[in-house]
Amino acid sequence: MQPAEDRSASREVAHQIPVQMDPPRRDRDVEPDASANQAEYEHVRQLLLGREQAQIARLERALQKRRSLSPSEVGDVLAQSVQHAVRRNPRPLADALFPVIGPALAKAVRSALGEMVQSLNQVAATSLSLRAWSWRWEALRTGRPFAEVALLRSLVFRVERVFLVHRPTGLLLAHVGAAAAQDTDLLSGMLTAIQDFVKDSFTGDESSQLDELQAGEHRIVVEQGPHAFVAAVVRGIAPAASLRELLRKVLSTLHGEFASDLAAFDGDNAAFSALLPHLEACLIEQRSFHPQAAARGRWAVLGLACLLIVALGGLSANAYSEHRRVSRYLDELRQRPGLVIIEVRGRGTARTVVGLRDPLADDPAHSPHPPGLSFVWQPYASLHTSLVLARAQAALRPPATLRLSIEGSTLVATGSAPHRFLRDLDRLGRLLPGVHAVLQRGVIDEDQQAIDENRRRMATLLLRFQTGSDSVGPEQQALLDTAALVLRRLHRSARALGWEADFTVVGRADSLGTEDANLALSQQRAQSVVDTLIARGIPSTWLRPRGVGTQAPLHRGDDPAGSADNRSVSFEATLSPESQATDQP
Repeated sequence: MQPAEDRSASREVAHQIPVQMDPPRRDRDVEPDASANQAEYEHVRQLLLGREQAQIARLERALQKRRSLSPSEVGDVLAQSVQHAVRRNPRPLADALFPVIGPALAKAVRSALGEMVQSLNQVAATSLSLRAWSWRWEALRTGRPFAEVALLRSLVFRVERVFLVHRPTGLLLAHVGAAAAQDTDLLSGMLTAIQDFVKDSFTGDESSQLDELQAGEHRIVVEQGPHAFVAAVVRGIAPAASLRELLRKVLSTLHGEFASDLAAFDGDNAAFSALLPHLEACLIEQRSFHPQAAARGRWAVLGLACLLIVALGGLSANAYSEHRRVSRYLDELRQRPGLVIIEVRGRGTARTVVGLRDPLADDPAHSPHPPGLSFVWQPYASLHTSLVLARAQAALRPPATLRLSIEGSTLVATGSAPHRFLRDLDRLGRLLPGVHAVLQRGVIDEDQQAIDENRRRMATLLLRFQTGSDSVGPEQQALLDTAALVLRRLHRSARALGWEADFTVVGRADSLGTEDANLALSQQRAQSVVDTLIARGIPSTWLRPRGVGTQAPLHRGDDPAGSADNRSVSFEATLSPESQATDQP
């Protein structure tokens, strides 16, 4: 079976070749000419070799097309092929790069660890010196970590020479530092020979190179490049990572800007003189440190540290004592009624107490308190018993004869007070915060008591007259003054209770004489007393004279004393609640 591609090619060739039919033979025998033979030959050749010729032509066209690809097209195809291969299986690429990346990482780690150990040794040797304390001050002043400042200041070194050597030939490309020409050529050749010796004798691997060489108090730091290496001669302990970074910059500049000069190098290093500024940038140094001065400074620092410890101990004790004093004061403040501490802001001696304070509670700002302590209060009504009682005292203002107390949520009143206050006590007491009820326990109404007392006293008042006379004698003036005082008090007490007080002046006569004469005489006696009281300021509307003659004697019989009591004037009080509604506030 022919492939489909071959069958299509054969059909294409067969279609392109015209089919030539043999001319009909004539009866007579005629020899065909040369053209007819050639046509038949071509026809047979196409039938036998047409498919192979078509395949050869197609291959030639494909090869011709591939020869005409541009470099950019080749790069695109190559990049896509690598990406596709990595996505399908990244392990072959990782295995191929591991021999290069592994040694590079190991070299970087070894260099960093070596530098760290050397720097830590130096820092440990000077950690208690005056210089170390100056580093601490610098770290505090600049805001950088102490470790960073210490590592920077404790590195003691000087880069004396830097050589740039061509790797394939071992010839010197450029150098800086104090060295003669023959010394530089000798040192560059020596370094190349030592590297070849190390590679051939120990590792035998092209990727293994000499990185560092110790020669007495000098150390030679070597940084390798593809076509050249840089060697720095260092006295003391140098920051390997920083120095190698400078050397790598030199190699990067060399291989980037002087690649063509490196490829055509034949021993003439004049083209590399432009690298001298880059090499001079590697001549870094750090001034030395004197161990004797460090030892003396260490003892001085130890003494200073002891003094600082003592001073800090005293300050800490004072601070702790002050803190305890403020804490005790705040605890005592929380126990005071009417004060609620929400928070204490600030630290140290400058603190602000924020909270709630009842207006009736004592203000701590006006009493002794620790210095540096301030207060910010918001008002509120406290339900503490003492403050509820103080609020009741301030709102009601009871008289001195009345005592108020709090029992639970009940306001209890004992003692005596005017009638108006006792009436307001029941109404206003329940409006106070923290008071739910008012109890008057054995409270005496002073106005009612005054009415009772004055009425009893009024009953004892009796003005006596001479027989047949209606004139008030001089001996009765003091009794009239007392009567006027009693009438005023009784009227005032009645008004306090909301009552109207009217007074009846009752005149009497003894049994001597006729009844009509005695009745008229008693009326005249009552009117004389009324006129006398009006003269003493008693309103006439309060008084009502009435004569009863002998109809209401005080004493009966023939007793002379009794007869004298019947020739008299007495007083009666009438209390009426008619004006109570208008008198109440």
